[in-house]
Amino acid sequence: MFRFPTSRLFSTLRSALRPAMPRFRVSAAWLLALAWIFLLVWIWWQGPKWTLYEQHWLAPLTNRWLATAVWGLIALIWLTWRVMKRLQKLEKQQKQQREEEKDPLTVELHRQQQYLDHWLLRLRRHLDNRRYLWQLPWYMVIGPAGSGKSALLREGFPSDIIYTPESIRGTEYHPLITPRVGNQAVIFDVDGVLTSPGGDDLLHRRLREHWLGWLMQTRARQPLNGLILTLDLPDLLTADKSRRETLVQNLRQQLQEIRQSLHCRLPVYVVLTRLDLLTGFAALFHSLDKKDRDAILGVTFTRRAHESDDWRSELGAFWQTWVQQVNLALSDLMLAQTGAAPRSAVFSFSRQMQGTGEIVTALLAALLDGENMDVMLRGVWLNHRYSVARWMIFSRSPPPASTGWVTARWQPGLWWRRRRILLAASSLKSCWLSRTWRVKTASG
Repeated sequence: MFRFPTSRLFSTLRSALRPAMPRFRVSAAWLLALAWIFLLVWIWWQGPKWTLYEQHWLAPLTNRWLATAVWGLIALIWLTWRVMKRLQKLEKQQKQQREEEKDPLTVELHRQQQYLDHWLLRLRRHLDNRRYLWQLPWYMVIGPAGSGKSALLREGFPSDIIYTPESIRGTEYHPLITPRVGNQAVIFDVDGVLTSPGGDDLLHRRLREHWLGWLMQTRARQPLNGLILTLDLPDLLTADKSRRETLVQNLRQQLQEIRQSLHCRLPVYVVLTRLDLLTGFAALFHSLDKKDRDAILGVTFTRRAHESDDWRSELGAFWQTWVQQVNLALSDLMLAQTGAAPRSAVFSFSRQMQGTGEIVTALLAALLDGENMDVMLRGVWLNHRYSVARWMIFSRSPPPASTGWVTARWQPGLWWRRRRILLAASSLKSCWLSRTWRVKTASG
């Protein structure tokens, strides 16, 4: 049976008429005014001739004056409503100006509020769904300033920035929050100066509180679906003990503030960025084929691993397997290098990876063992600028640890290389034994 596509038709009409809506609103006001005047003229011109149920209701002069009074009262009520709305808007603007004069920080808070409200309207138009708030999961990227949050999303997460703020009151506005809308999720890229609780000024603290309050007000049932914590891996390896302790303390405060403000437990996905900056990574990576380069490098913990020490064993098993595979491919990789510097770089990368596992485990353990900490740790991934950054955080049942990208390309060549070396050694040993036997025979 044929069904008229009503919803699709109305959606198409809304999309087509949306650019002309501001002009249409002005035209509608003029049309209403003309319609009111036309009906008033009609009451006195054609009213006496108008019949309803075989009666001339507007024939008496009193009835026409009564209809005119009712019609004028309707217009007066509508004008009063419009004036009241206008006065409320002006009063709100004056109140905002008084608050800005009393508290200069309110200017930035109002700018952020206006920016987020405009983005929310664009999101509704972009998704074109009444359930636009819940159509996609919302995630927030947090981490220290300069940990590669923006680069991670820009290079690895296909998304659109659906709203860019224009100049407000003649000044250009640079928001500290950049929402990115993709096909699988909405991810908020938050500047590190806004999320770092340690040593920040009053403005950033109030902007952060306003941002978390906006999330709570906009999606009260579930403000966020998870947090993506980025850590700069080279900086983590070169940091001393005091810097790591400071980092752990800041992360604890940050996660605890988010949990207390949003009143919910959020899964945390840890991404170690800038793996490509480690010495020897380029030589290892460029030796792989495209399939192995695009493979995911990381481990997804079981659902309740954070409640016990199971996450330690799962992370340790992943790291041990990966380091073993790197070591197996190490000899073949070093033989493939032409100079001493590339060989030293590959060897240095292998040694760095062995110690990195212990550092990452100690950091996460210190983060989970904090006082009143309830972190739902879901996994650890390593990311570099060549990767697609698919951490599988959007799927409901993510795959387990993946480590095969290191040796999938080199495993067959490794065994053939070792076989050739073994055959060559056997041939040399046979020649040496034969020569020794001949010398002994000649001397005898």
